[in-house]
Amino acid sequence: MFNIERLFIIELPHDILSISKEKTAYALFYSGMILAFFGTLNPWFLWPIAKVYTIISSFLVLSAMAISATMQKSIFSKNEFLLPILSYTILIYYQSLINHQNVTSLIFNLFHISIFLALFRFNIEKIEVLATVLAKTMAIILSVSIPFFLLYLVGFPLPSTNGGFNDMYSYSNYFFFLIDDRSMFSFIPRFHSVFLEPGQMGTATTLLLLTQIGKWKKWYNIILFAATVMSFSLAAYILLFAVIFLSLWIQGQDFFKKLIITIAIISTVVVSSFYYNQGYNLIHDLIIIRMEVEDGQMAGDNRVNDSFKADYENFLESSDIILGKDLERVWGSAGYKVFFYDYGLMGIILLFTFYYISVMDSVNRRRQIAALLVALMNFYARDFPLWYSFYLPIYCTAMIDTMPTKQENNNLGTI
Repeated sequence: MFNIERLFIIELPHDILSISKEKTAYALFYSGMILAFFGTLNPWFLWPIAKVYTIISSFLVLSAMAISATMQKSIFSKNEFLLPILSYTILIYYQSLINHQNVTSLIFNLFHISIFLALFRFNIEKIEVLATVLAKTMAIILSVSIPFFLLYLVGFPLPSTNGGFNDMYSYSNYFFFLIDDRSMFSFIPRFHSVFLEPGQMGTATTLLLLTQIGKWKKWYNIILFAATVMSFSLAAYILLFAVIFLSLWIQGQDFFKKLIITIAIISTVVVSSFYYNQGYNLIHDLIIIRMEVEDGQMAGDNRVNDSFKADYENFLESSDIILGKDLERVWGSAGYKVFFYDYGLMGIILLFTFYYISVMDSVNRRRQIAALLVALMNFYARDFPLWYSFYLPIYCTAMIDTMPTKQENNNLGTI
């Protein structure tokens, strides 16, 4: 007998709500991590929320955790999170107290803690997915930015407006990329897409490539590699070569054979740069000259200015070396010396402790070592090792527990 009531009743699968919750939780978590990652790189479209992006990111990941808590199988299933989050909390509050930050800043740290808490509790089996989501998002931005930048180089007229950030940066904003006003009269301006600096972008793309070992032929990784090369950042180049060789080591490939081939290629490029256009080219001017050594110091190793150097020498001989000393931030100084000056030996110890503890549960020892080595190299050049754009790839690299197969290495890859 026909039952009219059944005509208006939709019988859903018993687990459809669980599936919906899971997808929603993943979407919120990935969105929060994407915002945190790009927030530290300060692309121009995030400038309006530069001071509050951490709050938004925190809200997204906490929402993901709240939804996940109602699910039968939580996506935040990692149990070894107490030591990492404790070491991170001690580190950032130490930094806040040493810098005499106000109560608002101390409260603001809670948002950072919640983001790291979500990261450390996130299902390890999905860490590789998180890394790929970040890599693809960056590649999508760059895939639009690079063609428009090339159009600009050949003289194609593009609309632009003037823009600046934090009274330290001034740009011509072409919407799909930025041109630093200091490089307006350069033969070819350096590429940094929509981000503040070529070095910051190049470092971020290189670190993302570190998470993608065995998958560099994928479309998004090819774009990341191209952007790194176009940045003409010496720091990014050095990191890139380290990442290449560490990837060979992780995969157990013929390291020395590839090393000889790479040295031959680099030597050819270096020699050619001296002769091409009589030495007037970007590779020679931005990379080779900066690698020249004079009085035992590389020309490109200019992370601190002269006034800081003098103050730093006095600092090393003072009692401030233990807890650090208030640093008046000036343009032109960066790197581990700035961090050391700011937070002292105690800050260095807490930082290294946090980095090691956060990845000590890695099941792949080679990935763990590679991640920590690259983190140390990056710290040498940059004094903000807790930036999400730098830390997230390091953490993902160490915690990914899969090894690329031979088929993956030979696969050209698809979207």
